Amino acid sequence: MGKRLSIFLLFSFVLHSGLSPHFFLSAQEDSEKVDWSIISSTPQGYVEVDPETGVTRFGEGGILQYDDIILSADEGSFNEKTGEVVAAGNVILRRGGQVWYGDPLHYNVRTKEMKSDSFRAGMDVFYVKGDGMISNPDQQTYSLTNAFLTSDNLAEPKFRIQTSSLTVAPGKYVSGRNAVVYMDKVPVMYFPYWKQSLGTNQNAFRFKPGFRSSYGAFLETEYSWQSEEGLEGTFHTDLYSKKGVGFGPDLRMDFGEYGDVELKTYYLNDRTTDPNPSPYVFA
Repeated sequence: MGKRLSIFLLFSFVLHSGLSPHFFLSAQEDSEKVDWSIISSTPQGYVEVDPETGVTRFGEGGILQYDDIILSADEGSFNEKTGEVVAAGNVILRRGGQVWYGDPLHYNVRTKEMKSDSFRAGMDVFYVKGDGMISNPDQQTYSLTNAFLTSDNLAEPKFRIQTSSLTVAPGKYVSGRNAVVYMDKVPVMYFPYWKQSLGTNQNAFRFKPGFRSSYGAFLETEYSWQSEEGLEGTFHTDLYSKKGVGFGPDLRMDFGEYGDVELKTYYLNDRTTDPNPSPYVFA
């Protein structure tokens, strides 16, 4: 049996509520059991269908929903045969726990391949923004250029990691080249190559920027690692505007049924206290 396709166009006037007409297009591909729809998001919005090419166009504001994908834009087109979506103007793509902003945006709803000249994205634990992005559906990664990553959901984040190139594998890792850590507009650290795992029990960098009245502005940095032999550790490197630089490793060795051994060390040459006390702390 060939693929059956049912399409209907609904044009409704809601006179009693005073609403302007909206266009709604819905289709179902029985062979793939995927429902999709396009609806205008403004009173001036329109939807045009070309049955021969399988391309549906919308303008003056529209929303495309395909399975768990929701895309909104000022204008765009959807090719039902190929799954290709081209959208421009205030483009927002939502899928799972991710939100992508790109203008213009090229996206395939079937292969999940994505390309954009400029973009920003919000995921479960961080936000990214850059000049260009290309996705690799086979490796399930996104390659970004001139991009930065931040935990601040702000237009001008106080903390960010600026990179010349950034690779994001959602749920797995994020990595960047020529990574510079900024606190506000001040560069505080540089990594030729930087990688952060997004899984659990991972080797990873963690950054904690902030301000305390007794410490001043600070950036606390941790690098955590684990070995297959049961040894794990965390190395701290902390910058405090009032107290100076602190650093030291935490080590823990797991001996199974015999228990474990833990050692914590830290050095801080505190500039705000007695200049003669020992700066070393052991635990």
